[in-house]
Amino acid sequence: MIGERIRDVRIRLGISQRAACEGICHRSLLSQIENERVAPSLDTLEAICARLRVSISDILRDQEIDEDGRHALDYMNDLMSEDNFDEVVRYGKQALQRRAVRSNPTAYAECLRLVGAAHHGTGEYGQALIAARQAYEASETCRSVTRVVCANTYAAVLIETGEYEESFRILAGAHDLCEVVTTRDQTRIRLLYNLAKAARTLGHAQEAWKCVRDGLDLCRRAGIVDGLGHLETMKGVLLLDLGDTFRAKPAFERALLVYELLGNRQGVAGSQQNLAECAARSSDHATNSAQSARHLPLE
Repeated sequence: MIGERIRDVRIRLGISQRAACEGICHRSLLSQIENERVAPSLDTLEAICARLRVSISDILRDQEIDEDGRHALDYMNDLMSEDNFDEVVRYGKQALQRRAVRSNPTAYAECLRLVGAAHHGTGEYGQALIAARQAYEASETCRSVTRVVCANTYAAVLIETGEYEESFRILAGAHDLCEVVTTRDQTRIRLLYNLAKAARTLGHAQEAWKCVRDGLDLCRRAGIVDGLGHLETMKGVLLLDLGDTFRAKPAFERALLVYELLGNRQGVAGSQQNLAECAARSSDHATNSAQSARHLPLE
């Protein structure tokens, strides 16, 4: 498995595909090599090995680099950051069969979670629900941080499938767990957004407001942009629920700026649609106010 070993070494060294193949071959060719779709020429293999500071014999020798499953997870997370969901699913299913992954409860749960998240990303909610539920169940024996992450992914899929009460219950438990364990700020931000989304749907407006406020505060304190667009959007939606288009519009505008900064085309389109909704509601409100004014007695 030459391609898989090249990929494992590259990830272990923290080198991107672009950096590993620059001046040697096109990135798409390296991707095909790493995915075992094509075999590299000897010249290409020598050049890549030199770039990765390993010998060809190290790559060709039958050895298991990924002893604890960590490198497999790093690779899948790298793919997720590039929205390469199909490859996450393909690679993840293979990784789940590895002894190193199956014998490590945390690696196994994380691998299942990433497969579920990838299915979620492609809109395959049925498959996402199966993998995310298995990850959540497997995480029961894992450390608390893994439990929180798996709960968040599972709850996000439940929201998409309309299981809001179950999602809210799982998220509330994960939120309580965050109070006693140290979790990444980005994990907490995603959790707060999903909790706000479920709470709003269930009519718990105050809970939704609190989650949005806490999430925005955390984004500002930690200097995190990723997730800020979702929270600003949720803030605008909650304000629209109250009929407050005056304050909803700036929230949607801030969300639009974030999505443009991140290059999130789906987020940009959604923000533009929300701003159009604000404009339409403001226009209707102005028309209704003018019509009501005609019937007011003159002083």
